[in-house]
Amino acid sequence: MSRLAIPQRPSFTYIMLVILLGVAPCIPYPARADMPKQGGTKTPVTIPSLDPTIGLPIPPAVRRLNAISILRSGRTPPFAIYMRHLYFQPLRVTVMHDPRTFVGLSHLVGRLTEPTRQRPGYLGECPLLPAHRVSLTVTPSGHGPSPEILISFGQEVAGRIEMRGTGGTVLVGTGESRGEAIHQPWKGIDRLKLRQRHNSATPYCGFRYATITFQGPGPIHITRLRLDFNYYPVQYRGSFRCSDAELTRIWYTGAYTVHLCMQEELWDGVKRDRAMWMGDMQVSGHVVDDVFMDHFLMELTMGLLRRRAQGDILPPGMPMGGEWHHARFFNRPDSGPPVRDVNAIPGYSCAWICALYDYYLHTGDIRFLQSQHALLISMLHYMRGGFNTRHIFVNRHDEWNFVDWAPGLGGGKSRDAATDTPEAQTNTDLFTCWALKRAVRLLRVLHDNTHATLYAHWHHQLVVAARAYLVDHHTHTYTQLPQPNAMAVISGVATPAQRAAIWQHIFGPGHHFWKKIGTPYCMYFALKALDRLKGRHRAFMLVRRYWGGMLGEGATTFWEAYRMSLPHRHTFRTLGYFTSLCHGWAAGATTWLTQYALGVRPTGGGFTKTTIIPHPGRIKMLSGQVPTPHGNIRVYLRQHANRVTYRVFIPEGIDAIMGVRGRALVIHGPTRTATNSAGRSYFRLRSGMNQLTTVGIPIRRAK
Repeated sequence: MSRLAIPQRPSFTYIMLVILLGVAPCIPYPARADMPKQGGTKTPVTIPSLDPTIGLPIPPAVRRLNAISILRSGRTPPFAIYMRHLYFQPLRVTVMHDPRTFVGLSHLVGRLTEPTRQRPGYLGECPLLPAHRVSLTVTPSGHGPSPEILISFGQEVAGRIEMRGTGGTVLVGTGESRGEAIHQPWKGIDRLKLRQRHNSATPYCGFRYATITFQGPGPIHITRLRLDFNYYPVQYRGSFRCSDAELTRIWYTGAYTVHLCMQEELWDGVKRDRAMWMGDMQVSGHVVDDVFMDHFLMELTMGLLRRRAQGDILPPGMPMGGEWHHARFFNRPDSGPPVRDVNAIPGYSCAWICALYDYYLHTGDIRFLQSQHALLISMLHYMRGGFNTRHIFVNRHDEWNFVDWAPGLGGGKSRDAATDTPEAQTNTDLFTCWALKRAVRLLRVLHDNTHATLYAHWHHQLVVAARAYLVDHHTHTYTQLPQPNAMAVISGVATPAQRAAIWQHIFGPGHHFWKKIGTPYCMYFALKALDRLKGRHRAFMLVRRYWGGMLGEGATTFWEAYRMSLPHRHTFRTLGYFTSLCHGWAAGATTWLTQYALGVRPTGGGFTKTTIIPHPGRIKMLSGQVPTPHGNIRVYLRQHANRVTYRVFIPEGIDAIMGVRGRALVIHGPTRTATNSAGRSYFRLRSGMNQLTTVGIPIRRAK
């Protein structure tokens, strides 16, 4: 985020003026304007179209107010003024103890009157239902366990439980899974003293289930029990639909996962850590670009993360992650060296550069890119210090070299437990090569040819060194783990011969590489590598088996960690710790389906140059739209027995090239041939609707 020209110690008058400027534009957007009336009709609500402010830009004065809050305190306000609230009923209620003590349980459950209406963020069981008045009386018997119920909202939500009533105290425990809510509620049990005229509420968190235990010597009467759903108002501009219903559901589940993580900043998860982690954001930022095209949270989060690497100091003994909000600024200059890598993880500094590059390609926001110019150069200079004289990464800054929650890759539960293994160092070395390539392109966009030439030369040195020292000369692969080999393919370090060996020994048929990957974060890089290796059939298989496997186990958002070979009776303890069941880095399948299956990818800033190369495989019908600064690109294709029909709409201001299999074509609309190569025909599409039909190409399994 660019620094503001404000006094170091603003006066009281100045602060009040800024607050008035920030609040005034928000008057037409009351936080509770979208609250359903008590006792109203019980009809499903479609989110986000219910809120009339969704899709509108954040008022500039709100940006200024938040910027000043960030510069002075190091974080956004405790209650972000740009968030919205909706109120919903539980979907199901299960009595855990003493069922004879309850009168009026049916009042707690929302009545579904239009089951076909479902909100864009989730295509699973039933939509959330608007809140209404309840009348529940609980009379503890005084013998045995206290009366207890388990409520379910049918899907992962971000918010808190609100209650009103009289007569006693309730104990509330929440969890993302049924087992977590019953056995080990996240952060323990909340004790709520019931009041008639004021809400009693749990802290904000991510959950799906809640247990409510009623304590009192006499009858307890509940008049309100609802979910306060806290969400970021943004429009689902992108879309995806195909004849494979499971892939469609995977796309929307990933989009909803990231939407829940869009809170005060772009968080890793809504249960834990509820913090900004750059590796998570590299993946979730892709989804934000492809689904929402949101500027505000992306710039806010990337700017905060990089500024904190530049000069924040953590108090002694304070853990990384969620407590970063309390860090203290020293206002180091952008051109000065950082004090640490982003999130104190070398690979996350690479992720920051890659995310900055992707953000520029999608938005074309040269203003934000210019504000990060000096920070980009200083970070590149700092990253050089992690390499030895042979241009091999050796972690000379002695930071947490995290790669994946998997054996051999620095996947300990904390920095002390992590091991900086040779495989982890190889992965970070190759990640740096990928980031450097993108950094050089950004520097050329900024017309900084001096630094672009300098770091292009360093990139060449790193590639030569990696090919000389990091490759196994017996197998011609980069270690025997899939994570470094995927990075070697993505970064372009692997030669054609090495890519063939990586396919043969790591990713090809007969190799269950996914068993060695611990998180959907690294599984996304495996997807990208499979596409580069022309293994798209295995990529589709991986999406269905891995992300579809989570859906098959009841997931409504994608999980922080998932291994198909492990039993998941208690999913909240998947890897021995409290796994988040809504984690932004798990949504990579959504952006892969957009950029590789649908095939829409920007190659110039703000989609000024775009390639559209669909890879439908065996999917008979595929359609979707991708948001751009110029409007939405719309793609539709249908495969018949011996031909494929394409319809593509290109907004004004986009130079798009489309690649399709085959050479025999029937062309309708303003389309002309560009080139032909490798069994594909490439066409330059003009603005408006373009229609193409390939003839004589049977549907076959993608290689």
